[in-house]
Amino acid sequence: MCRKTILVLAVLIFGWAGSSMGIETEKWDIFELALKGPEGGNPFTDIQLSAEFKQRGRVFKPEGFYDGNGVYRIRFMPDVPGEWSYVTQSNCPDLDDETDKFTCTEPSPANHGPVRVRSTYHFAYADGTPYVPIGTTCYAWAHQGDELEKKTLDTLRNSPFNKLRMCVFPKDYIYSRNEPVYYPICLNVQAERCVVVGGGKVAARKAASLVEAGARVVVVSPEVCDEIVRCKDATVVQRPWEESDLDDTLLVIAATDDRSLNEAVARAARVRGVLCNVVDDASLSDFIVPASIRRGALLVSVSTSAALPALARSIRADLERMFGQDYADYLETVGQMREGIVESVPDESARREIFARFADSRFIATVRGKGKDDLRRELEKVVREVARDDETG
Repeated sequence: MCRKTILVLAVLIFGWAGSSMGIETEKWDIFELALKGPEGGNPFTDIQLSAEFKQRGRVFKPEGFYDGNGVYRIRFMPDVPGEWSYVTQSNCPDLDDETDKFTCTEPSPANHGPVRVRSTYHFAYADGTPYVPIGTTCYAWAHQGDELEKKTLDTLRNSPFNKLRMCVFPKDYIYSRNEPVYYPICLNVQAERCVVVGGGKVAARKAASLVEAGARVVVVSPEVCDEIVRCKDATVVQRPWEESDLDDTLLVIAATDDRSLNEAVARAARVRGVLCNVVDDASLSDFIVPASIRRGALLVSVSTSAALPALARSIRADLERMFGQDYADYLETVGQMREGIVESVPDESARREIFARFADSRFIATVRGKGKDDLRRELEKVVREVARDDETG
């Protein structure tokens, strides 16, 4: 169990305390309640938190949220001066049934309240003061880097703008061409739950590749193509996608022709910490899937970082001609010998020398022209030669 701690923030008054008595908040200002709670599990989804704020029969029920480091917050804007009371509600005992009161005072001269629509076509503050919006947009904020973000904030600080639109995903504008640098990685999905949202041929290809890699594949779509029906090792759920489909999931691939649905899948995945790929939209994706060829244990992938996937496919076609089945046979033979070499050759430097010699391309020619048996004999000869050299010093 964790210790209960309450932080009340109002106007310019900050402090850790067990009560908010004496705290004053201006009308239309923010009353913030902070509670110390559990950090384990997934607090963003496991913990439900809200509060009831009451005054003279009026009741407001704002939702709380997890803010990291074991801190949960509830924010409320009182709109009538006087005494307000509140009580928290949560499925976590450490956050439940916290009660107290605070006083809402008259607004200061510069506090005009929130902006609302007035006379259909105009805006005004809550106290009737006219509001004229002068806006600008910040694009792909999360992709810009600290230096450009700081420069932007410094510029806006001295600007006339009083409204800011935030465009979350990357766009091709002069300050938004810094695409992410991808880190190449081979991911083990063996026995992991992987979800494909979509029922078309693209979704079928994605599902098939995940099945080939040993994943527990779930395809979710109201309608599915024949290729998905024939994919016997995938579980097919024929209904609209739901956020709960991502529970206990390693990764999800959104392969629908509905951009709004793809965006919803991407948002839900990020909340749950699930890796997400949206087909043909790198801006919504945590990872991209490169063009690949597989020859047994040999896996060769090529990517253009989503700049020109057609080029990656063209290079893959060249690689397919370059690397044939002989590479699979070669690596299968080496893999069968590897464990025995590790056990029979105790000297690490000698083992490194053996495997370095194994990488000679002449052995590919051997398996291509003479077969796996002759290849094994030549590789065994290398092992004996290195072992003999090691013994003679």
